[in-house]
Amino acid sequence: NGMKVSINLEYSMDTEKGVAVPFGTRQEMLALSGDFGKISSGYLQTTAYYFNVKFDPTYGSAVSPLQSINKGTGSMLDGAARLTQTIAYATPKMGPFSAEVNYSTGNADAGNAGLPSGATAGLKTTVTLLSGIYADGPLTVQAVYGKTASDNAVFTSTTETILGASYDLGVAKIMGTYASNKATVTNSLFSLSGVIPMGSGSVVASYSANSMNTANTGAKGFMAGYTQNLSKSTTAYVAFENVKNDSATSGYSVMSNGVVTSLTAGGSSSLLIAGLRKKF
Repeated sequence: NGMKVSINLEYSMDTEKGVAVPFGTRQEMLALSGDFGKISSGYLQTTAYYFNVKFDPTYGSAVSPLQSINKGTGSMLDGAARLTQTIAYATPKMGPFSAEVNYSTGNADAGNAGLPSGATAGLKTTVTLLSGIYADGPLTVQAVYGKTASDNAVFTSTTETILGASYDLGVAKIMGTYASNKATVTNSLFSLSGVIPMGSGSVVASYSANSMNTANTGAKGFMAGYTQNLSKSTTAYVAFENVKNDSATSGYSVMSNGVVTSLTAGGSSSLLIAGLRKKF
């Protein structure tokens, strides 16, 4: 009757750490879709994840300044991108509009929304995400509202408002994001990016910065890169990223904070990468 059941099991493999089980979970989803929209459950990539995909051209790579900057702010752009024990509902498209709601509980991983369950027996942490999307021609706009709550008095509930927009000019596509996260204090971050097509390749640039409640504890980052399509399935890329800490912190670095342990307060880090991407 026009309904469809879908299953998605997705995993990553890290070959650098030399651990016995190098696999990590990216998504374990069971979904039912039809004219009413789509209902999903499991370990999901949330509406925050797909927000990043829309408005950060280097999301998921080693050279995303927005990922490097938001790692230290507690933003749901990072912490709620994937959530455990989640149920989600996405509406069908209503002209240029669509919406989605995610509800998650049992977040045992402290990296998921920053509030682990199980710290005390019987307690739980929940995350709620509400998202609205407008997409019409070259313009896409999305707003996300998020809230975390915990039975454990040790953890503070948080709320966050996230805004993103992109516009395709033909000769270039520009996009930007803004997020404001409030727990006991308010922190914010923003990004501005552009993608310029050049024949079978493209130039990519991105800048991100945050504003922290505690003075001089934020950071700024930028990247510039070039991608070249060698075939329909193979792309070559080269990119440079730099992240600079404010004078009172060393908490941010390139590679999504992968090298912070080698920094001093006010220090910076840089990364140059080159490689090939193959789609199968």
